[in-house]
Amino acid sequence: MIYITKIIVLCGGISSRWNNYLGVEKHFAQFNNCSIIENTLNILSTYNVSISILVREDNLHLYTFLNQDLFTISRENAILEFYKIKATYNLWSNSGKTIILMGDVWFTANALKRIINSRSTKLLFWGRQKKNYHTNCKHGELFALSFYPSSHNLLKSATSTLENLILNEGVEIAGGWGIYNIISGLSHLMSKERIVKGKALFSNFNNILDITDDIDTPKDYENIKLTLSVSHIEYLLRSIKMKFHYFLITIYNIFFELLRHC
Repeated sequence: MIYITKIIVLCGGISSRWNNYLGVEKHFAQFNNCSIIENTLNILSTYNVSISILVREDNLHLYTFLNQDLFTISRENAILEFYKIKATYNLWSNSGKTIILMGDVWFTANALKRIINSRSTKLLFWGRQKKNYHTNCKHGELFALSFYPSSHNLLKSATSTLENLILNEGVEIAGGWGIYNIISGLSHLMSKERIVKGKALFSNFNNILDITDDIDTPKDYENIKLTLSVSHIEYLLRSIKMKFHYFLITIYNIFFELLRHC
């Protein structure tokens, strides 16, 4: 079978903020009897894709039951996120699309459908710039990257630049957002003294506006659990508020990007 799209799921983090809540790694935390990682894999199983999962060496045994292609990263390197991106280099598709998914994200089927079925050949970032009206997460999150071979060198270069900023200049920022800022010409938003979050370009950032969200802490987990139980009417009202807010954000992003080129 010939696969067009390569999916890489990153599950190699330290999960320090999760603190073994529920007695499990956060990727195995369950909603409605389905774990975070199994939810992602169940949705992906409906597509003609090739899947690999990055896990920590010391946790490899926890993932074998998934019957997926597993590759590892040391616990030491897992502390810094750019190492996780570098660990995926050899798995990128040489002919088609590659998608890197964050493994601690509860994805909806619609969110993954948008990411997988996007016809753009540009390097795209998928996430949410600011608040999630459904889960009450107050800040932005990055859920995925999608790209083709034409963007391989750009992404590798940005990852190397981020490595230098973190190791040699003391910048503290999540790997995905750091790479996004570098590629988007927003490096000035990152310094040892100050990180400005929530800025994005219309041309390369796609907001996902449903309950899809990253789970870093027990509070994140409990918020999503509560959201999954709300009534249809309440969900609809939250969706309307969120879409209106992000409509305004999209307008701002367009003008922000245009002004950068003036």
